[in-house]
Amino acid sequence: MASVILAMRGCRLLYLGLNTPVEEIATAARDRSAGAAAISISATVPPGQAEKAIAALREALPRRVALWVGGAGAPPPPAGVERFETLEALDDRLETAAR
Repeated sequence: MASVILAMRGCRLLYLGLNTPVEEIATAARDRSAGAAAISISATVPPGQAEKAIAALREALPRRVALWVGGAGAPPPPAGVERFETLEALDDRLETAAR
């Protein structure tokens, strides 16, 4: 559903799919000069694993690329990461950025 909201707000998307390795996400973001990388984390992902993956992805991404996380398994965000509790919050963020 997040992809639908992003597309409706005019974002160009590259959907990488389930269980994409951190380095592949970072490479895709760099190669496409992405403004943001958005990931959704399932509630089935162990919290420690989610935290490590988010930290590794933030480290692998260029500083200019925002990292957005959401989903039922998304832990509290570390510095440099935005967490969206709801799809409405994501939509509000995109609307604000468009102004």
